Amino acid sequence: MDSSLGLHELVEKVQAPIRFLRRAEAANYVETHYGFPCSRQWLAKLAVVGGGPLYRKAGRTPIYAPSDLDRWAMDRIGAPQRSTSDVQSISSKSPDGDEG
Repeated sequence: MDSSLGLHELVEKVQAPIRFLRRAEAANYVETHYGFPCSRQWLAKLAVVGGGPLYRKAGRTPIYAPSDLDRWAMDRIGAPQRSTSDVQSISSKSPDGDEG
């Protein structure tokens, strides 16, 4: 490696820069890539109450990495099922695992 390069230059050579998305772009990204509804208002609410994707701040502007949006969207998508009866409701089971 060239020892004349600074740390910042080395990092740029090793990894491609991430293009962060603003909130409206992030919502559009989730909707187009994963097919479930997502709005900038919903992402804003989740940023306050929790449960949303990781985000960073650039000054006062929240920005999202596509990889964080991908991880969050995949976590929201359930397992494949053939009917509504494939998945038992958690509320229909007692704490010891018996139905009741």
